[in-house]
Amino acid sequence: MKISTRYISLIGILLFAAIISQTDIQKIQEIILNSKTDYLITAFLMIPIMILLKGLRWKKIIDTLELKYSLKNSCKVSMIGTFVGTLTPGRSGDLIRTLYLQDENPSSKSISTIIIDRLLDIICLTFFAAIGIMILSYNFNQSMYKLYPIILIPLGLIAILTNKKLTKKISYRFFKQFIPQQKKTYIKECFHEFYKSLKTISQQKKELLQIITITLTIWLMGIIQTYLLITALNINISFLYVLSFTHLITLINLIPISISGIGTRDISMIFFFSLVNIPSTYAISTSFLALIMLWTELGAGAILWTLNPREIKI
Repeated sequence: MKISTRYISLIGILLFAAIISQTDIQKIQEIILNSKTDYLITAFLMIPIMILLKGLRWKKIIDTLELKYSLKNSCKVSMIGTFVGTLTPGRSGDLIRTLYLQDENPSSKSISTIIIDRLLDIICLTFFAAIGIMILSYNFNQSMYKLYPIILIPLGLIAILTNKKLTKKISYRFFKQFIPQQKKTYIKECFHEFYKSLKTISQQKKELLQIITITLTIWLMGIIQTYLLITALNINISFLYVLSFTHLITLINLIPISISGIGTRDISMIFFFSLVNIPSTYAISTSFLALIMLWTELGAGAILWTLNPREIKI
């Protein structure tokens, strides 16, 4: 029996409901109301900076591939991509950006910029997650190395995407079975254009270094945001410990069983907070603020999408 992904995504909601049913809601309200406003404001003020950096990174990729698109449009469409992507399994909806970029550029090359953009995120996320597991293993016990399987999927994806022959071999059967004949030519064009674009960027050392620096800055700012939220709630956790689990939670949130990480983020926060003897009410309070911060960015993307929607053809 085929189960729609929309129903699979409800698992996170059910998980969240189960957690809340066993939690002191009044205590959570008290924790949030007693938070330090200056830390909260600083965390939320970082949102537009991160949006700008995401738009700038995509713009750098676009420029390196000799395409045309303004920084303003890059930022706006990146926000739309984040909005649509968060509502889809594995954030695949982020490819919606192609529909905007191809207004001024070739479609196949437009797709390449987005895949490269996401590939950089996956590489950086996996890098920080691996560091996090090492920190956890050093500070707690060797059993934390059991968390390494979490990064096997993104590592495998990186290995496949960066190897043209391997990707072609793996995808051949899939394309043969599931892709309509009329779309095969276009997909082949996108396939070859992606590896051509990947080679072009890898040869532009200066531009590549700038793109990687921006990517690292974005993910480091994400850690700082989480630390500010935790500090705002008067929770005593070191920055190094926040660094160790932040990206592991992000990886877990990519599992397509929830919407906006609802449920998966909460249970992950509870687990990592419990390792340093911090009550679940504080973990859920942090998770709630992180969700509000995410929805703030998604709200801006939703408005931009409403003002300039595109038809999604499947």
